[in-house]
Amino acid sequence: MIGEPRWITARDAAIQSLPHPLHLFEWITRSRHYHLGRFERADASLHAALDLQARSGLPALYRGGKVLDVGCGLGGTTRILGEAGFDAMGVDPSAAGLDYARIAAPGVRFVTASLETFARLTHVRFDGVVLNEVLQHFPSLPRVFALLRPLLRPGGWVAVQDVATIPALPRSAVPYHRRGALARAAAEEGFALDEHEELGDLVSPTFAALTREIEERRAELVRDFLPRRPTIEDEIDELLVTLRHLENGFRNGDLVYERMLLCRS
Repeated sequence: MIGEPRWITARDAAIQSLPHPLHLFEWITRSRHYHLGRFERADASLHAALDLQARSGLPALYRGGKVLDVGCGLGGTTRILGEAGFDAMGVDPSAAGLDYARIAAPGVRFVTASLETFARLTHVRFDGVVLNEVLQHFPSLPRVFALLRPLLRPGGWVAVQDVATIPALPRSAVPYHRRGALARAAAEEGFALDEHEELGDLVSPTFAALTREIEERRAELVRDFLPRRPTIEDEIDELLVTLRHLENGFRNGDLVYERMLLCRS
């Protein structure tokens, strides 16, 4: 029999209000991340791999500057930016996500806005921008870099980590951009590619790790989310299907994971 929910803190309760599938991801990981992890060790925990992915995507030579985390979600990468010595700010259009981020990280600066709105209203100039698995939300990559350029000082950098497709797959079916499109769009707006590496072997274990956690703890998930989210069983199934599709995409060579560092002229 399913018991009563066990929510005991404001942070735990706020998870229930997060959009799907953020609520499931955060319930499992308690990481404030919603992206793939970096598994440099086979026995690494999912939480540690998520932190490592965010940390390892940062450039090594630019500590101390102002950095904007675009599409910051639940604030996990923004937190790591601050811990790394940056003056960090996160921006995201999801009010529910940032309400949770503020509970989990009081004192960190978060702005509820789209990139377009933020770029139009802010007078701050940044030393760097982080784009951590957010490009699927931007149909036009040239538009992204046109918005970022005036936000950055000359010599400023953009650190990107994201999935890309190798074949030309329709965005209606796969929301990722094709490999090579990002570098071309950045070059059109005066950004030079300084670093590039592919990390599929390191990030793809995320799918099996998260699937295993969800399947092993499914009864807990249902107990803790009912009755507030009566569709929780369907939401779990939907996430598991997505994880299988992504895992298969990396296995059969349709998808690749890229890390890039680009500099503004």
